Amino acid sequence: MKEVFILKGTWMVLVGIVIFISMTMGCAESDPTPNNPINIRFQLLNENGDPSIMFKEGENFRFSFILSNFSEDYVRFSPSFIDDDFFMVYRLEDLGNYIPISKPYHNIFCEFSLNQFLISPKGEFRFEIPWSPEENFCCPPFCKTSNNLPLPVGIYKTSINQTIEFTIEEKVIFLNYDHLIEFEIF
Repeated sequence: MKEVFILKGTWMVLVGIVIFISMTMGCAESDPTPNNPINIRFQLLNENGDPSIMFKEGENFRFSFILSNFSEDYVRFSPSFIDDDFFMVYRLEDLGNYIPISKPYHNIFCEFSLNQFLISPKGEFRFEIPWSPEENFCCPPFCKTSNNLPLPVGIYKTSINQTIEFTIEEKVIFLNYDHLIEFEIF
């Protein structure tokens, strides 16, 4: 019995360390450079629209993936990097394994004829969608939100690990973006 208590206590300390490290890291961004004028930012937003990784039980939150163009030119990109795992949420189980829960949308795009999106000079393109549907918030470019219930108390993760292709003045740029967000519902 004593071994179980020690193991459980060690597990809780490790979980606390992971949460602390995640909180101090904040959201991930790619830095724009002269060779790469694109900035990518992936974060979770609380009900006030502020970045967070800690949410109260019953609180809704939003996924926010922003592509910013710091150049003087238009930037085109294909949404082909959005796959079945985009914004997928996983729950940490007692044995340390993550199991898939759901994602906040059913269909990716309402108009399937879209081959490319355009970001204006010094502009940005946002993929933003709530975990649970909201009356006053729709989901473009996503077609339909999932009917997700609020998440119960626990530790979760979501991640994006994609290569995104951008075109600026007929020059093709490939950006590798890999970011994990661990978050807690308390």
